[in-house]
Amino acid sequence: MVVGNFLLAGKIVVVTGGGSGRFDHHRLEHSGIGTLGVSPTNFLPGINFAFVQQAIAARARVIVADLRLTAEAEHFFQRLTSESLVFARTDVTQRKDLEALVSLSEEKFHDVPDAYVAGAGVFEPEWSHFWADTETDDYASVSVNLIHPMKLTRIAVRALLGRNKPGVVLVVASTASMSANYAAALYCAGKHGVVGFVRSMGNADVDESVKVVAICPGMVNSPLWTACPSVAAQFSYSDEVAIGPEEVASVMMEMIQDKAYPGGTVLKVDKKGKAIVPFEERRRTGDAESLRLAREKSWGPVRELLKRERGVDEPMMTE
Repeated sequence: MVVGNFLLAGKIVVVTGGGSGRFDHHRLEHSGIGTLGVSPTNFLPGINFAFVQQAIAARARVIVADLRLTAEAEHFFQRLTSESLVFARTDVTQRKDLEALVSLSEEKFHDVPDAYVAGAGVFEPEWSHFWADTETDDYASVSVNLIHPMKLTRIAVRALLGRNKPGVVLVVASTASMSANYAAALYCAGKHGVVGFVRSMGNADVDESVKVVAICPGMVNSPLWTACPSVAAQFSYSDEVAIGPEEVASVMMEMIQDKAYPGGTVLKVDKKGKAIVPFEERRRTGDAESLRLAREKSWGPVRELLKRERGVDEPMMTE
């Protein structure tokens, strides 16, 4: 049974990278006022923080999972008197931190989350950069951009099946998943990988009522660019081609809630608007029936495992 329409009112939502409101340092440098006593209007929200605000406005209960809250996010928490907003210090490269989000939800809201937004991401930071080559083992930026969405999805599936209820996972990817960039090889590789993962998870919507989708924003007027003028200059950031984080967040809300976006959907949003990214699946040769049997054979062990994780033979809970 597919998830279908999935209104967030009353639902529990986890958002990694949700504390991503970031001070506009460039604006500050030219204001002559320093960092103290700055009005929240001097801050620019990131995509995930904009989504948190919209989810709260839709009467969802939200767990913001991030390393820290920026000043704007702290102001938002202080202003909001509701108990519907919780912060969890989270390092998304640590599975135990991601697992703890489910436990926190059960503690605070007496249920596991209904929706999971894998929003945390980094763009070619100096500490994890292909060309800088400062790491000896794994690339930490790949752990953030690729591994964490996959781990969060697996945790989400197990949690939702354990409660026998439908849910949604939304991964924030990028239009970099549809292109290549010599100067940003790790970032592009991570986004290509996560889009392939989301497409591969499409059948979870039909089989398990867990919808996994991805949004691919183009250039966004967000801290990824505004907090790093040198990076913005290197990659030709321009306000003329960038869209606002609130616009991306609105499309994220739509993707989670609207049945028009089934599992496996990858949606691009940029200055030209939004569009589903087409995908032509390449399969091995053979007649339709033999291909169906081969698919069922390969999927069989997965379905048996997930049946055990659900632990019941009862029909799926519906809205």
